Amino acid sequence: MASLLRNLSLECVRGFTRFLSELTFSPGGIEDNLKQEIRSGVIGMKRISVKELIVTALLFASAVVGAAGRCPAPSNEQLGAIVRVEGNESEGSGVIIRRNLIATAAHVIEDVDRVTVRVNGMRRPADIISVLPSHDLALLFANTGRQQPLPLRYSALHPEETVWAVGYPRGGNQQASRGRFEGLYGDDLQTTASVDHGQSGGGLITCENGEHVLAGIITAFGALDMGDHYERLNDFSLSTPVGYLLSMLY
Repeated sequence: MASLLRNLSLECVRGFTRFLSELTFSPGGIEDNLKQEIRSGVIGMKRISVKELIVTALLFASAVVGAAGRCPAPSNEQLGAIVRVEGNESEGSGVIIRRNLIATAAHVIEDVDRVTVRVNGMRRPADIISVLPSHDLALLFANTGRQQPLPLRYSALHPEETVWAVGYPRGGNQQASRGRFEGLYGDDLQTTASVDHGQSGGGLITCENGEHVLAGIITAFGALDMGDHYERLNDFSLSTPVGYLLSMLY
């Protein structure tokens, strides 16, 4: 387990590499503490030296909880607001948040000279109109046709609230993975929803007052560095809260 701890890393859908603070764990069983730290969203906060590496992964409890639980899975019409974003030889995902306005992760369109989106199977050219690198967000302008946008969430999420992470993993068909909100990881939303390459820029959907809404833009997933390969963590993903999108809109 010690060697596994030394190789712990996060593989993230961001266009840069950075080191975070030392990981530490409370006394007791290291393996149990590792699992607890990963699942509770407090990796990097307390007591064995392990460095956490953030690397690129782009494709080449309350009444509120009860309310979220009453929502069925998002409908096909709602899922239609999650689109494929293509740039040069890379692919990611995006979310229609207003008519002809698409949010995605900034690294999806980084160093790209031509961007296209696929809305309900139709390929459309897109223009980059705004980028917020500090939170890995970008806004695109494209013809979204008759597809209804996904409303934004304005209230805070609560631990254990149901979420759906939606995007286009590995350039394939759209996939919606159900999970739960664990808490904040720095400025990001940490969930147990499974995320893979190609889903960066996709939508983290939740239920607010009986309506499916966009809570965040998918940016990262967890992975263990095994030396010669990464093993993806199926229950650790990060999204940028939509509050930062609002700062770009107003």
